[in-house]
Amino acid sequence: MQNGQRDLRSAEIVTIGTEMLLGDLVDTNTAWISNRLAGLGVGIYRHTTVGDNTDRIVGALRDAASRADLVVTTGGLGPTSDDLTNACLGLLTGRPMVEYQRARAHVDEKFAAFGREPTPSNYKQALFPEGTELIPNPLGTAMGALVEWEGTLFATMPGVPSEMKGMFEETIAPLIRARSDGSIVSKTLHFAGIGESALAEQVQEFLDAADPTVAPLAGQGRVRLRITTR
Repeated sequence: MQNGQRDLRSAEIVTIGTEMLLGDLVDTNTAWISNRLAGLGVGIYRHTTVGDNTDRIVGALRDAASRADLVVTTGGLGPTSDDLTNACLGLLTGRPMVEYQRARAHVDEKFAAFGREPTPSNYKQALFPEGTELIPNPLGTAMGALVEWEGTLFATMPGVPSEMKGMFEETIAPLIRARSDGSIVSKTLHFAGIGESALAEQVQEFLDAADPTVAPLAGQGRVRLRITTR
């Protein structure tokens, strides 16, 4: 770990896209990322979904950074005017947007593979806040960004699940392993013939413990007890 970089022990996920607020698209990325982060030893503090609005995106990123070591975003990396994620990250950090030749060449390569010519708007995907470390995207045109700001690491990725998962596994996961310790282990016990409140009373001393954390869960005619520790 480089000097000045803190351990990545906590994270928040910010999903960006009005289509999810309207119910036009179901967000499956957040659950997948949460599961992977937990397995890498990173605690998940909060999930946030925000629409395609500059002020609200900047506010969501600022709020998440005030609580977490790592802020992962998905969505908003396309070439159209409502794709705002990296520009909002530039506004938050006070860094100018600059064109990265590596990202521009990546756009050209992907379009050439498709047998098409990029339009000027496609090169928006080559603009990143100054000082960005690029996240390669083998499957799509939108590369991601790694940006450190005031002790928080931001990682932006596209909303397309297949692209996001590959980028996470190839770049984000190794980075987290280098900057975090241990893993989070969670087991679930299943109970029958007892209600949630009765079970909670019997394990109250464990519910009050800081580690492991114990949580009763009820649903579909059964009661479960989830036990989690780092």
